[in-house]
Parts: sequence; C-alpha cells; structure tokens
Amino acid sequence: MQLYLVTFVYKENEMGNLKYKGYIGSVEYSEEGDCLFGKVLGMSKDVISYEGKTIEELKVDFEAGIDIYLESCKARGLEPRKAYSGTLNVRLNPEIHNKIANAAQETGITINAYIKNALENVVNSENLTNKAQITYAKHHKV
Repeated sequence: MQLYLVTFVYKENEMGNLKYKGYIGSVEYSEEGDCLFGKVLGMSKDVISYEGKTIEELKVDFEAGIDIYLESCKARGLEPRKAYSGTLNVRLNPEIHNKIANAAQETGITINAYIKNALENVVNSENLTNKAQITYAKHHKV
C-alpha cells in the first residue's frame, strides 16, 4: 500500500489541516484505496480517524468523529482529551540548559518564558513552511 502526504496551501502558506472544536486533523491520500483519510493529531491515548472520497466528505467525517468522541466522553462521565495540553517536557544536554538559563536571566525572564519565546519565533518564521517542505522532499524523493 502506498501512502502520500497531501498538503493543501491556503492563504499565507498555512498547512492544510482540518480544524474543529479545538482539534486538528491530518489530511492524507491513499492511492490504493483512492481516498482521503486522516486522524486527529496529538491524541496520545485515544484515536479519532476519518476518511472520504472528497475534501467535503473528509470534513464531514472528521467533524462527526469528534462529535461522537465528545458525546461518548460525556455519556461515560469522562473529561475529553485535548490534542495538546500546552505542557511539553524537553530533554536538553547540561551545556544547552546552562546557556538557556543564562540567556533567560540576562533578559529578566524565566527559562520557561525564554524557551516559549524562542519556539514561537521559530514556528512563526516565514521560512518554516519552506524548511518543512525541503526536509520532506529530501526524505521522500518528491
């Protein structure tokens, strides 16, 4: 079975993920099944998957999957998991940790705030999409 990653480009080079009620879903294509499919991203213990022959069918199945998940959680008295909690543990070597701590102290902010600012700068960089596409092309012979 051969799978392809399908990236849709919207205004301002936004990646084509589906978004609904705070959840983000991937969009992929199966040549063998001749269909689009995906799963909700960042769900570590639960899986919400969906498929469709068209983008519209994919969106409908994606939204229905999330609605069913939320209804199921409510019926069982469980708190639905969110894709990402906002907490991220990162392992660093001591030298980098030290450099970050010093830089944070020099700027008068916490290490957490320093790392958060640095990551936001990288993620918001206009070149991020281009870097990701170049990396993908190198690894997938596009």
